Amino acid sequence: MKKILAQTFKVVIMVLALVMIYYELYVDEMPDMSRVAKYISILLVYIMWLLGKQRRYKAVDAMWVGKEFKPVIGEAFSDNKAKHMKLLYAVADLSHKKYKKALKQLERLIPHCANYQDTSAVLNYKALAHYHLGHRDDEVRTYQELLRGDHRNAYAWSNLGMVYIKEKSYALAEEAFENAIAYDDNNPFTYINIMYYCLCKGEYAGMIKFAHKCIELKPKSKDGYYYATIGHAFLSHKEEAEKYLKLYKETGGDGKSLEKQLEKFLK
Repeated sequence: MKKILAQTFKVVIMVLALVMIYYELYVDEMPDMSRVAKYISILLVYIMWLLGKQRRYKAVDAMWVGKEFKPVIGEAFSDNKAKHMKLLYAVADLSHKKYKKALKQLERLIPHCANYQDTSAVLNYKALAHYHLGHRDDEVRTYQELLRGDHRNAYAWSNLGMVYIKEKSYALAEEAFENAIAYDDNNPFTYINIMYYCLCKGEYAGMIKFAHKCIELKPKSKDGYYYATIGHAFLSHKEEAEKYLKLYKETGGDGKSLEKQLEKFLK
């Protein structure tokens, strides 16, 4: 509440400064230019504050992305800090659902890819942007391009599996996930995708198994607890479902939303 009031106050000051500048220049028959300069100074101070705040938010986003998605980003653009930061900003935009903006940034980075690490990171997130924008053909082509460069790219196989799920091509999805695990069996993102596959297929025992693996690899992530709760609920394991629901809430999950989903599913 205090933050909202502080921001509202600053906006009001900026509006008042603009009104006073207009009054002095266009209404007052004898404008006082010293007052105009003072109002302009006030306006500039607040504009600089807003720009600085935006830069700080972008910097925090970039730090979070660099840590959270380190397995995918790896050492991409390690010899070019400016391009590395642009990649982090693009991934941050993806996480904030600014898919078109992220896609444009990623496409601008492609000509600057100097090695496969750069290309792999950019194409992985480019494909993900296409996925969220509903560009199925572009998404598949991007993953195929990735796999031509490295057939053992577990992220590409895992995400390609998600494309096949959307197309209800479950046999192809299963094959893609098998490849993903074969090339990297310690990738928690693969297990998150497989848990979604299990949910679509109604394979709740398998969902629980992969949830445990996901939790083992990434204990602070809410995804494993989310799917474990659903799996146990569908199998009528009431105590286990309550246990994982509690853990889901403790890791930042929206417990009320999940409870409503379960009520809907289990009717």
